[in-house]
Amino acid sequence: MAIDFNCGKCGCAVRVSDALAGSKGRCPRCDAVLDVPSAGAVTSTARPEAPPPRPAVQPDAPPPPRERKLTPALLLFVALTLLSLVGGSVALWWRFGRGEASSSSSSQREAAPLDTVEEQKRRFEKAREDLDKALVLPQLERAKEDLARAQARVVAQAADTYRKNHDQYPNDVRVLAQPDPLNDNKPYLSDDAILDLWGKPYSIDSAGPNHKGAQCDVFTVTPQGKVVGNWAR
Repeated sequence: MAIDFNCGKCGCAVRVSDALAGSKGRCPRCDAVLDVPSAGAVTSTARPEAPPPRPAVQPDAPPPPRERKLTPALLLFVALTLLSLVGGSVALWWRFGRGEASSSSSSQREAAPLDTVEEQKRRFEKAREDLDKALVLPQLERAKEDLARAQARVVAQAADTYRKNHDQYPNDVRVLAQPDPLNDNKPYLSDDAILDLWGKPYSIDSAGPNHKGAQCDVFTVTPQGKVVGNWAR
């Protein structure tokens, strides 16, 4: 029968015959002197088991790929790219496909005659006339409006004189062009002075909303539909 015990120094497991019980021996590992226990008094001096090894740290799994959303900017970029591709294809077809067909048909027709000197001159005059209208007409209209505004002030002054004599404004500016006994039988204005630049009599509003009632409003309407009167712009 064998006796199993452990070295008290290094913990090495030792097995000897029971015939050596109570004797001394040496540890086969550390060569320490051992007392062989009796068969009934075998004790274990083994070192406590080492804790189980810690599991190896596993690297974090890569995050799942993010789903790319179609933003308005990305949609616009895709749309512009498709349009450029389609436009390029159409341009190539127009140049090389349709262009060849049109060139073959146009070669069968006679060449159109060049413009004469008179025709070129007429086109030049027409272009210059259009340019003059675009540049001069707006300034001319503004000048007419300023003149009509100044004339409206003259009519308003005559209406003020009429009010001093009659304690009220006239209902029609044409009254100012008639002789008035309270004005030495003389008119306040001539027949032309009560007409605007477009041949219409000025209008008068005795309430004077544009002067907060302090003076009457004398005004006219231009052919463009703009109201011009004796008040500030």
